Amino acid sequence: MPGAGEKRFGDETAGFSFMMAYSLPVYLVGIATCYLGLAQEAFDAAIAHVKGRVHSDTNRSLATVETVQRYAAEMKCRIDAVRAAILRVAQMSDNATVLFDEFNNAGLLDEIIRDNPDDPYFVELAQLKIIASEMAVQVSHTALQICGGQGYKRGHAVERCYRDARAGSLMGPSDDTLKVIMGNQLLGTPQPWA
Repeated sequence: MPGAGEKRFGDETAGFSFMMAYSLPVYLVGIATCYLGLAQEAFDAAIAHVKGRVHSDTNRSLATVETVQRYAAEMKCRIDAVRAAILRVAQMSDNATVLFDEFNNAGLLDEIIRDNPDDPYFVELAQLKIIASEMAVQVSHTALQICGGQGYKRGHAVERCYRDARAGSLMGPSDDTLKVIMGNQLLGTPQPWA
């Protein structure tokens, strides 16, 4: 029967570095993409609602109201900004993986990860989850605003998106934890694991 050390992935101290180099980027880009999809769903449902909602006194759709038009534009801007950030960080992650593979093959991955806490890549990676989850809350909240009472109904797409978006900041690592890590990197103070 092989010992515990024989089943270990990498060297004895390599777990943290493997997690930071390979697992965390995929997870954070993936979860940011989920928040993007959630916000897109809230936006699409709100747009469909305002286009289909016609006031009986004016015989005009809710989409003709200037405030609703402004809200639609704000939601679109937020969604597209996060979409661009996800694509940028996903490309950065692909590029970083190539470098991490080279460092790992040279036996330097653990040293590189632990000795470079100020690497801007990890700041952008942490920031991505934060901005995506905050955007999902903002967009679903705005969608709820323009859908009115219909959007609050249990099971309505906007209600579900709003509820799921609110939980996003708590998903591990929580936004507060990521902000502390980012703050430590930006201010040059020690990380909790240092």
